[in-house]
Amino acid sequence: MKPWTQTADLKRYGTKYKNLLVVKQFDYQKLKGKTHYEQFEILKKNILEAINDTDKLTRKPKHFDKTEFYKTIETILNDYQKKYCH
Repeated sequence: MKPWTQTADLKRYGTKYKNLLVVKQFDYQKLKGKTHYEQFEILKKNILEAINDTDKLTRKPKHFDKTEFYKTIETILNDYQKKYCH
């Protein structure tokens, strides 16, 4: 087992400190030949997928509005992409 595979798709919520953790990993070999725009598309897709992965948690934050958080992050990423990824 490769060391980085131990944390692949790790998801958890710690109630003591209110930590929400979702891990996504990228394979450099799959990104290196892509344009800046394509790389950002992959990053954006994985960030938004990570937010949706919170649905798979058994314990979840009580007041976490996933839908609103998703919309906010998607807007930020889209704005960034329009400004910097040509």
